[in-house]
Order: sequence, then structure tokens, then C-alpha cells
Amino acid sequence: MVDVIGIFSKSVHLGEYPYVVNIEAKRDRAHLCPATLITPSHAATSAGCITIWKNFTNDEDDVWHLRDCRDYAIHAGNNHLDKSNSKSQIQDVSFWWAHPRYRKSSTGIAKNDLALIHMDDDLEMNHFVRTLSLPSSFSTELFIKSLELYGKKCVVLGWLKKATCVDSTLDSNSLQIYQVQIIKDDACSKKICDHYNIRLCDLDVNKLGFFCADLLNRTDCFCDSDTGGPIVCDGNLAGFSTWMPKCKNNDKLPALFVNLEVLYEMEHHDFYSGKASISRASDLAVFIALITLHFFVIF
Repeated sequence: MVDVIGIFSKSVHLGEYPYVVNIEAKRDRAHLCPATLITPSHAATSAGCITIWKNFTNDEDDVWHLRDCRDYAIHAGNNHLDKSNSKSQIQDVSFWWAHPRYRKSSTGIAKNDLALIHMDDDLEMNHFVRTLSLPSSFSTELFIKSLELYGKKCVVLGWLKKATCVDSTLDSNSLQIYQVQIIKDDACSKKICDHYNIRLCDLDVNKLGFFCADLLNRTDCFCDSDTGGPIVCDGNLAGFSTWMPKCKNNDKLPALFVNLEVLYEMEHHDFYSGKASISRASDLAVFIALITLHFFVIF
């Protein structure tokens, strides 16, 4: 892993961030979203990546369904979407789950935007494919608050949406890294409220399971980065990107990230698998057990 001090945005070299994987369509290898390896057979991303809304703009019709996981695979150890290499590995997705309380908020921004992915088999761990550490703090909330206190500089990883990227020098097919700074919830809410006026002034960042970060280099294509990628602080997973500002607002607005606290809530609810609601599935129970080794969370 490279030292991020002084880095604002750049393409990532193979093996630098081996925990970022690509969710791709099996039919044509089209990129869907980034995800983060948590165990050799599990990854996490945003729920928006694996779901389709029937009508996201109509509050009376808050309905979504999962994409068919059988159509997708996890491509690990490959940072470039259009180029394969001898180090890459592919595993089919066997199941995936969206957070049971993944819904629109009154602001139109989805809350509890988190999903878990289970692969058919373990990926082989090596220099190019590796899981990402979870914070050692006993609570993710305290972990995030500690980052806020110091205005911690972290990194965000993801691929670009080539159709709208304003920086023609960046390769949209190559994994990108951006340096960001965690900001406090009240400062984040004020920035968004000041820009959107009444429409988003009721945005309660913490209640929706988010935290916020500002891009340090405002000329970056951060606004075009796809959602679901990890935000990493001190080598630990802190959350996942869920909402990016439009490019025209790139110099004004922070980005929103799903707090890992949302992930631990999933242990206490039924999981929606796409076919039925299942409680404490055996493979997911292993995943949850691993996570709770790192955290002691009181609900």
C-alpha cells in the first residue's frame, strides 16, 4: 500500500489496494460497482449497486428489488476494467443481501445503503488479493468521531463514470484513489442545506447512517467516482461511498459515506436475499462472527 500523504488523485497500480474488487456482469464483463473484500469469500458495497428502484422519485411507491446475483461475478486482483492479467481471480456471486431497512429518506437520499456479497468459493489471498482490516475501536461510531476530531485525511477508491468525467487525463477504466478529509456532521449538513436550500435542510447525516468527507483537491473527478467503493482511514475500512456531488458542485459539497455501524445492525434483522427473507443464514453468520471479533457494539 502506498503512502497517501501528498496524493490527491491518481490511478492505482496493481497490488497497491488489493482489497478493492470489481462487481462485473458475467455476460459481457460490464462494470457494475466496486466492492471491498472483508473475508476471502465475502465483500461489502452499497445497496444501491445491487438493487433496482421501481420508482425512486415517488414517495408513495418506495419499492426496490435485487438484481439477479447469478448474472454477476467478483473480479479481484485487477485494477483495470478493460485489461486482464495473470494475477486476477474471478468468483461467481452465490448470494447477496441488501440492508433490510434500505429505503429512501424524505430528502430522496437512500438510508442504510449497504449490501453484503457471498461468493461461490474463497478467493486465494496473496499480494494482489487481500482483505481489508476493520477498525480496532470497540465502536465504529467512536472510530468515526475520532476521525472527525482530528479532521483525519483518508482515501477513497473507485472507478470513474467516463461519460461525465471532467479530467480527460484520467483513465476511466483504471481504479482511482482520492484523498479526502472527514468533516463533522453539522458542518456537512450545513453545506448541503446552504446549497440545496429547503429540499435537503432536513438531512440528518448521522440518523441516516452516514458520515461526510471533503475532497482535498477540488479539481479531481471525485464527483464522477462510482458509489460502493471504500473509504479507508489509517489502513482500516471506515465506510462506503453512497452519494457524490454533481460535477458542477464538486467545489462546494462533501460526499456521503455509509457508516459501518449500519453493517452491524444487519446482525439483528432478517436479511433479504432476493427470493425470501432469511434469518441468520449460515454463511452470513460466519461473516458477522468475524466482524464481531473486531468490534464490541452495544445496541
